[in-house]
Amino acid sequence: MRRRAVVLAPLALLAACAPDAGAELRIAAGVPGGVYDVLGRALGAAAGRSLGVRTRVVSSSGALENLSLVRGSRADVGFVTVDVASLAPGAQTSPGNDAATRVMALARVYDDCLQVVVDGRSRVRELSDLREALVATGPSGSGTELLAMRVLTMAGVTVRQVAMGLAEAVRALESGRVEAFFFSGGLPTPAISSLAARRPIRLISLGSLIERLCREYRTVYKPRTIGMSAYRLPEVTATVAVPNLLLVAADMSSGEAEALTRVLLDNRAELARANSAALQLNHQSAILTMPVPLHPGAEAYYRSAKIGL
Repeated sequence: MRRRAVVLAPLALLAACAPDAGAELRIAAGVPGGVYDVLGRALGAAAGRSLGVRTRVVSSSGALENLSLVRGSRADVGFVTVDVASLAPGAQTSPGNDAATRVMALARVYDDCLQVVVDGRSRVRELSDLREALVATGPSGSGTELLAMRVLTMAGVTVRQVAMGLAEAVRALESGRVEAFFFSGGLPTPAISSLAARRPIRLISLGSLIERLCREYRTVYKPRTIGMSAYRLPEVTATVAVPNLLLVAADMSSGEAEALTRVLLDNRAELARANSAALQLNHQSAILTMPVPLHPGAEAYYRSAKIGL
C-alpha cells in the first residue's frame, strides 16, 4: 500500500477516486489455525470488496513478527498484542510525542487469553508440575513466547523450552512429545477447538500469578476466566488477557488509515462470523489503544462516527 501516490481513499471518495488497480494490501496475520489468521483473511476479503484492492495475508509466528513486518514495510497492517506493541519505539503511556512513533494503531480489536494446554489425562495440575518438563512455548520471538516466559519466570518454574507454532504444538501434545503448550490467542482458538473435539484437554490455571502479572505490567494484562464451554473443559480456568491492536506504520496516509479503520468497523459482523473473538470489537473499545497512539486517520474516522476521543 505504501510508496504509491494514491492507493486507498476514504470510502466516500471511492466513486470519484478509484484506487490503483495494482494496489495490494498486505495483512500480517499469524500461524495457521490461529485467530489472527482467520480474522486476517476476513479483513482481507472485506477490504478487497470495499476498497477494490488486492489483498494478501502474510503468515507469521505472531505478534512480534507482525510488529517487525509493519515497521519494516513488509506488511501494511498487522495484528499485535499490547505487550509486544509496547516494545516499539515511541510507545508510551500518555499522549504526545507522536513524531517519534514508528507504528500507530487503527483500533483495539479483541483480547487474547493465555492458554496453557495439557492432555485431559495429564498428571499436570498446576504450573509447578511443569518443572523440567518439555513444554512448547510458542514460536521463537512470538508474543506467546514473551508472555509464556514472563509467566514461567514469575512462577519460578524452569522448563525444557521448545519453540513451536500452534499446529506443531497441537501435534506434539497429541503424540506425547511435549507435556504442555502455551498459546496466547482469542477464544475460541480454532486449532485448540479441533484438538478438544478429538480428545479431552485441560487448561492450567495461573492462580495467584494473575494479580502479580497485572500489578507488575500495569495496564498490559488483566484478569480473565475461560469458561468450560470454550473447549468442553472440566472447570473454569483463571488466566490473563492481553488486548490486540491493529497497527500500521506511522507514515501511512491519513486517507488510507481512515479507509481501513472504516472497513474494519463496518464489517464487524463478517469478522465475528469468521471467529467469535471479533464480537468484542466495537467503537467504544476500539479507541483504547494506549500505549500506542491512534493514527490521525483513525481518529478522523472515530470523530466522524461521533466517538469521543
